[in-house]
Amino acid sequence: MEVDIPLKISGLIHSVDGNEIVADNQSENSAQGDMILMVDENSTFILDPDGMPVDLADVKEGKFEAYLGPAMTMSLPPQAFPYVVIVNIPEDAVVPQYLVAAGAAEEKDGKTILTATDGTEYEIAADAQVVPYLTKNIVKLTDVVEGSECMVWQNADGVVEKVMVFAE
Repeated sequence: MEVDIPLKISGLIHSVDGNEIVADNQSENSAQGDMILMVDENSTFILDPDGMPVDLADVKEGKFEAYLGPAMTMSLPPQAFPYVVIVNIPEDAVVPQYLVAAGAAEEKDGKTILTATDGTEYEIAADAQVVPYLTKNIVKLTDVVEGSECMVWQNADGVVEKVMVFAE
C-alpha cells in the first residue's frame, strides 16, 4: 500500500476564481511564489480554523495553510490539488494540523501517541475531544486507524486537545 504523506504549505490567498484559489506559497518545502490550488468539491475540504466548512465564495484574501496531494503540474504558476485548505485565518489563531494516521494511537511512556504518515508523533491529551466531521456519528480515538484522515488542535505545549475525524 502506498503511504500518503500530505505536503503542508502556507502563505497568502490573493483571489478565488471559479474552483481555483490563487495563492502566494511562502513555505520552503515546495515551489515558492504564485500557485493555483485546484479545489474539487468532492475531495477537497475547505475549513476555517475551527474546522467548519467554508464555501469557496466565502474564502477571503489573507493567510492560509493547505495540505497537498502528490500531484502538482509543472505549469507556471504550478497547479496543486489540496486535500485540505484552511482559510480565513485571523492573526493569532491556532490553526489545526491535518494528518493521515500511520496506525492506531498507542500508549508510550504513559502517554497516548498518534503517529502520522510523515512520522510526526502527536501526544493526545487524556481528555481530548474527539469529534466527527459534519456528522452526528459518535467517534472515539479507537476509531482512528491506519489511513484515517484527521485534523488535530494542539495547545501551547503541543498536546492535542481536539481530534476531528473525517469519514472514510
